Amino acid sequence: GGADLGGVDLVEGFVDLCFDDRDGLVVVDYKTDEVPSDAAVADALARYASVERKVDEMEAYADTIKGREPSLEAQFAELERDEKVEKELEALKKSRAKSASKTSKTEKNEE
Repeated sequence: GGADLGGVDLVEGFVDLCFDDRDGLVVVDYKTDEVPSDAAVADALARYASVERKVDEMEAYADTIKGREPSLEAQFAELERDEKVEKELEALKKSRAKSASKTSKTEKNEE
């Protein structure tokens, strides 16, 4: 026999496509099997409630950190700054290499 859910029909089966929209879960494609026992329904509902609590906790956490992450504009600005620093560092390395080369030539000439 099926579970008494207060007038709600319960069908067990395999769901191929299901998504959550603003009004609840939408099952698009499923294959029916047998109607579960009351204990199986209670177990499934308990597992669903547990998952739902975890989702709520994750959504609450996401809401708390929202706004802390840098904007896309800020990320691009940081990349541009990093690129300028890389160019400056490369120029400095070239300049230093030229200085070292000149120093080395001067020392050889003095010997």
